[in-house]
Amino acid sequence: MSHLLNPLAPGFLEALGRQGRLEQFAPLLEQPDPETKEPVRRFRWEPSVNPEQRLAASAGVLLMFQRIQPHAQPEQTQWALRSITLHTALSPMGKEAWTQAWPAKLPAENTTLRDVCAIFGEPTLNTPSLSIFAIKGPQDQRWGLQCQFDQAGRLQTLTVMHVDPWQPLPEAQPAPAQKEQASTPPATCFSGGTVPKTGWYEGRLPSEHPGYATFSQLDARFAYREAGQHMCRLGVQPAREEVLVVWTWVGEQLPAK
Repeated sequence: MSHLLNPLAPGFLEALGRQGRLEQFAPLLEQPDPETKEPVRRFRWEPSVNPEQRLAASAGVLLMFQRIQPHAQPEQTQWALRSITLHTALSPMGKEAWTQAWPAKLPAENTTLRDVCAIFGEPTLNTPSLSIFAIKGPQDQRWGLQCQFDQAGRLQTLTVMHVDPWQPLPEAQPAPAQKEQASTPPATCFSGGTVPKTGWYEGRLPSEHPGYATFSQLDARFAYREAGQHMCRLGVQPAREEVLVVWTWVGEQLPAK
């Protein structure tokens, strides 16, 4: 059965939510053209001061990788593809627009909230400039779809985010001994997303964000939620940058401040 996201590059859909070494993602994300044998697109690494995050960019698209097993040796470090962001020509965050197929064949910058709702249903979080939808991936994974709109209600960016536990890349199945040594990654979710585990969560911006220092000191960065509830917003302004917030489970009790 065809999936609504299938028009998007198949390598993206296969890689989202997967974990492995960074170089193991290249065959999925930089697939070669059958005729020229050269990659259809190449990604460049963006500078980042956050050791737990890596950003890779190509024309009209930004990938966010999250490091897992932070205490592993460098040669054993695992990364997971957390989100894929496509930019329209109206995006304030991207220099280029995504000109290839859009999920559900949406008409790029001519897309409105009504267009997205007609395909994906009602949003779980909705503001004048930002809407978040709960969707299922091609293999029934829990994903989030975040749409950012301009003042005229036209789409600027579209982000697909992974919510469920990470899965290994098809060609990167760990050996049994490595499985026993692997630590369980912390439960995380995004603003407006479904909370995977009951307890206290801490909302964090990337360390290079201008508001990182301010929000890292606020009591409001901690929130208690029951499993299955929707996560609140951290309150980042402008609202379109709420997509950068990652909520991480920190325990059943509120951590000491």
